[in-house]
Amino acid sequence: TLSLSKNGSVYLTRRINTRVDNDAMQGTDWDMVKERLVLEIQRSLDYFESQMGQSQVSRLLISPLSSDGQRLITEINEAMAVRVEMMDFKEILTPDKDLPLELQQECLLAMGGALRQEGAKA
Repeated sequence: TLSLSKNGSVYLTRRINTRVDNDAMQGTDWDMVKERLVLEIQRSLDYFESQMGQSQVSRLLISPLSSDGQRLITEINEAMAVRVEMMDFKEILTPDKDLPLELQQECLLAMGGALRQEGAKA
């Protein structure tokens, strides 16, 4: 799922039907899969900028992956003009204990729900 947000507002959410996991990245057709993924991301960014009248996206955050996450980030960074980074909850939380990326990946849904803030609008 790709979500584009700005100043706390979600502008676009899109499901991209490209399998990105360890098996896909180790497969013989990974280069083709990666090209399709990059193309779909770029189409979404272009739509956001041109059709929604928004400025260029400054960074793309990838949710924590159990493994090969850094490889995915490196390869997408090489293929796109936007800066791609691994999302790290340590940037917005002040945990008493270490939050390794593996734990963040396992708890992603719970942490996202806990950080959600309801607006004043009903």
